[in-house]
Amino acid sequence: MMERRKIAVIGGTVEGKPIEQADYVLAFNAHFSEHNDITALDITQFVFDLHGDDFMITIPGGGQLNEYDIILCRGRLRQYTELMYAISRYANLNRIPIANDYSNYHNMSKLSQTVMMLEAKIPYIRTIFAHDKQVLKAYVEQYMPGAIVAKSNHGSHGKDNYLLNDASELAVVDSNDEQYIVQPFVPNESDFRILVMGDTKPTVIERIAAANSHLNNTSKGAAARLVDDLPDVVIAQAKQLTRMVGQAIAGVDVIHDNRTGTYVFLEVNDQPQIVTGAHTEQKMAQLQSLIDELH
Repeated sequence: MMERRKIAVIGGTVEGKPIEQADYVLAFNAHFSEHNDITALDITQFVFDLHGDDFMITIPGGGQLNEYDIILCRGRLRQYTELMYAISRYANLNRIPIANDYSNYHNMSKLSQTVMMLEAKIPYIRTIFAHDKQVLKAYVEQYMPGAIVAKSNHGSHGKDNYLLNDASELAVVDSNDEQYIVQPFVPNESDFRILVMGDTKPTVIERIAAANSHLNNTSKGAAARLVDDLPDVVIAQAKQLTRMVGQAIAGVDVIHDNRTGTYVFLEVNDQPQIVTGAHTEQKMAQLQSLIDELH
C-alpha cells in the first residue's frame, strides 16, 4: 500500500487580495487525493527564522514547513520571488521535492543574503522575517526578547533602520510600506565596509557611529578610517559572498560583536559608494586596478 504524502500548495496575495488556493486544492483532490493530503498555505503568513545552522519556516497554525513531503508553488507569485528563493533553498536543505524551484530567482534582499550566509556557513546575525507585519511582530515578541534592530529588507544608507528596546516598539514598522527583517542588537564599537572588486586587494573602511546613533553608515554621520588588520578569513568570506551574489563590485559589511569577540556579516551592497563617501581616492585606485584586471 502506498504511503500517504503531505503536499503543501503555496500561494500568496495579489494586490492585497488572497489567491483562492482552495480552488487548487479542490482540483487536486478531485484527481490525486487517494494517496495525498493536500493543504493550501498562504506565503504572506510564513515566518522565516535563521539562526546559526538552523533555518525554520513557521507556517500558519504554528507548524513547520518541513512537516510536508512535497511543496507545490501555484498562483501569481512574481512579487514573492525572494520568499520563493528562500523557500526553495529551505526545501533543498531539507530534501523536500519542490515544484517549481526558485533558487535562480534570488535578489539582493537582506533575507536572501542571510539564506546564502547560512548555506555557506558564514557568520551572520539571527534574522527573522515575515511578509505580514502583524505576524512578524507577534513572532518577535514571543521568540526574540531584548534590544532589537528592525531594518528594511531592501534598505540602504541606514534608511528605515531602527534600534528598539524590545518588540513592544515594533509598531514603528507600520509607518511605511517597507518589508522588515528583525535582528537582535549586537553591541559594537564600529563596523567595517569591505570593498571587494574582483581579485584586487579590498579596501577596508572602519566606520564609527556618531554619538547617540547605532548606525555606522558614513551617510548618517559616522567617522571613517582605513584599516588593514581584519583577519584573512573575514576578507576571504567577503570575497566569497560577493561571488555568491554574482557581482564583480560589492561593499560587504561586517561587525565585531563585543560580547563574543567574533566578526559577523551584515549584508552585501551591490552599489557601494565609490566616487562619494569616505576615502574616495583609495576606492578609485582600486577601481582602476579592477579595470586593468578586466582588460
